[in-house]
Amino acid sequence: MLASLQGKVSRMLAAKCALAIRYDALAEESSTEMGIDNRAKLEQRVKFMEEGGSKRFGSVLSRSAGKHDKWVNKSEVSGHASVATAVRPYCQ
Repeated sequence: MLASLQGKVSRMLAAKCALAIRYDALAEESSTEMGIDNRAKLEQRVKFMEEGGSKRFGSVLSRSAGKHDKWVNKSEVSGHASVATAVRPYCQ
């Protein structure tokens, strides 16, 4: 394994381990299917990165998707007229 990929691979492995621990603790049935699938995915990603593939898997998708329009909030918040009168100032 390349030294430059060690940190990324260790973080990916830690994330998968954390998910596996939660799955094991909360699952009603015990099976090794999730662990085997995660191992295969990790090995595939490591092989892909060692061959010089992109370090970010989403970068290929984001470039092909094109430029996105800026998100604009279209909902309007309207206040009720009696809200301002409902709170009385503190007076002595």
